[in-house]
Amino acid sequence: MDGKHCPICNKDIGVLAIMKAALPTRIACPHCKSGLVYKPFPWLLVSMCLVIYLALLLLIILLYQPVFFIDHPLALLIQIGFALLLWIPFELFLATVLRSQSVLSAK
Repeated sequence: MDGKHCPICNKDIGVLAIMKAALPTRIACPHCKSGLVYKPFPWLLVSMCLVIYLALLLLIILLYQPVFFIDHPLALLIQIGFALLLWIPFELFLATVLRSQSVLSAK
């Protein structure tokens, strides 16, 4: 098996199934809905991406304080949306690494 195909139905799970999972242990096959996990999971790489993401987010917030600290009813939604958009490249990178370097197995 590889990191791209479901071990139950043998179909490609795609990158979106990895990105939709809130946690790495909650990946589900979009075809047969079975629970999947990656082994070995690169915790060090995920931790490094998270640290880089948080540092980048803090730097952007500090550089653009007037934008992030406005008093508007929709400001919180805009800030959360920005934080989620900033995480997408990291998520794509991690999904690509998982698909190429780890093995997908059933829970």
